[in-house]
Amino acid sequence: MYQALYRQWRPQTFADVVGQEPIVATLLNEVKGDRLSHAYLFTGPRGTGKTSCAKILAKAVNCLSPREGEPCNECEICRGINAGRLLDVEEIDAASNNGVEQVRALREETRFTPVAGRYRVYIIDEVHMLSGAAFNALLKTLEEPPAHVIFILATTEVHALPATVLSRCQRFDFHRLSDEVIAARLLFVAKRESIELEEEAARLLARLADGGMRDALSLLDRCVDAPGERVDCRRVEKLVGLAGADGLLALLAAVFAGKADEALRAVEALYQTAGDARRLCDQLLEQLRGVLICTMVPDPQTLLSASPDDLRRMMNMAAAPGEVLRLTRMLAAARDEMRTAAAPRLELEMALLRFLLPEGGAPQPTAPPPEQPQAKQAPPLGRAEAKQEPPPKREAAPSPQAEQPAPEQERDDPGEPPPFDDADAPPPEDLPAPPQPERPAERPVAARPGETPFEAWDAVLNALGGANRMMASVLKNSVAFCRGDLLLIDCAHPQFSDLLRQQQNRTALRDAITAVTGKTYRLGPYQKAAPAEAADPLEAFMRHLNGRVPIENLDAEDEA
Repeated sequence: MYQALYRQWRPQTFADVVGQEPIVATLLNEVKGDRLSHAYLFTGPRGTGKTSCAKILAKAVNCLSPREGEPCNECEICRGINAGRLLDVEEIDAASNNGVEQVRALREETRFTPVAGRYRVYIIDEVHMLSGAAFNALLKTLEEPPAHVIFILATTEVHALPATVLSRCQRFDFHRLSDEVIAARLLFVAKRESIELEEEAARLLARLADGGMRDALSLLDRCVDAPGERVDCRRVEKLVGLAGADGLLALLAAVFAGKADEALRAVEALYQTAGDARRLCDQLLEQLRGVLICTMVPDPQTLLSASPDDLRRMMNMAAAPGEVLRLTRMLAAARDEMRTAAAPRLELEMALLRFLLPEGGAPQPTAPPPEQPQAKQAPPLGRAEAKQEPPPKREAAPSPQAEQPAPEQERDDPGEPPPFDDADAPPPEDLPAPPQPERPAERPVAARPGETPFEAWDAVLNALGGANRMMASVLKNSVAFCRGDLLLIDCAHPQFSDLLRQQQNRTALRDAITAVTGKTYRLGPYQKAAPAEAADPLEAFMRHLNGRVPIENLDAEDEA
């Protein structure tokens, strides 16, 4: 009968246990020094070696010829424990034996001395499943058991255990195994089993195992049909039901580029491959984590288990951290809805479309409303009247509204320049048509009096990208002006002001400026001058009072 890989390659000695070196060293020292505790508690995620270490410890304390604390696996007792026929070592499943009657029977058994070994060892797996009455019945025996009894409790939910039980045990916390440790073990097992396993496929299996060695070996078992067969990433994705990394990154690139049609087609292709919208959503969330790490961390390869090509694609993906977080929240909410939804795929597609649409769910207009440009471009009525004959009614009784701009539909020449708001400006008739601005209207195209454009700004952003990728991404397409030793930054990104107020961001930006120019500047956001809507000095003074704190005070936090 075929035996699963995780059973064949279960650790038989402490040296075979991988990834739990501190725990193994402590247990070895206790066995060698004969300083054994009466009760142990092994806690941690599934598949990390809790039950395996419990059985190894049971063999080590009863072995007839131990070797530096390790069981020999050759004597009668070691062979009996490995075969599960030694009466002195009993493994109990608390999930099915969780009543008070079973615990009372166990307490009665502890009175009997061992049959063949030195200790009677009781391994209680999933001990958190015991009822409250069962825990109460176990407490006294657990605190003061007979000298020949050792309890080893194992659980994945240590928070469910009463404090009275925790205080009576020597606790060992098993942690998740790293992807590198699992991949190395998989390659070792594959070599011994004559399985041709690619290194990239081993890393993929390790990532899917989520820190559990047993799950990794089970997944490898699924991908092998016959000895000598090659196992690559494509085979793993096909048998496990995963969408490829190329398709996932292509979908995210389409979403961040605002291409809804390409995104929906990518969802269709990935759904046909994965076959499960929930798993596809989980994979998208994992890829978004990778994109966020690549955006925030200078060396993401230390935190991600991905191929160099995938890392490069994630680093080159043009996505602001705020947008990545917003999409992550939407997909996480959709993943929760999929638990009870009749159409999980629809929930995924709606989450992507909600991200592509602006707030409110309506398509964003491609041009401003027609009333706004008309109000800005309407010429004075005096110039319009010079080219058309005024109505007789206006000649007889001119009204006070004759000086107001005429409506857009009454103008003969729509290309007339707009009026000047400045009271000291010359008449509009003597001015040529203003040139078209090269930048968007909401951003200044030239510095104000006393300010000069900062020509080295692009070089500063390039230098900043290596030290603070998030700040460089936010400052993309921005401009800067100099006013003495003050550098004013004009950036339309909504997160710019908050980021600039953080000292570490200002320090990184100053260092980049100093590296490029050799000079040190104070920093601040560019504030656009308010239009002179009225010549009343009182109104101008009130506008000044309602304004923000002067920009020059922003860097005072660093000096304080």
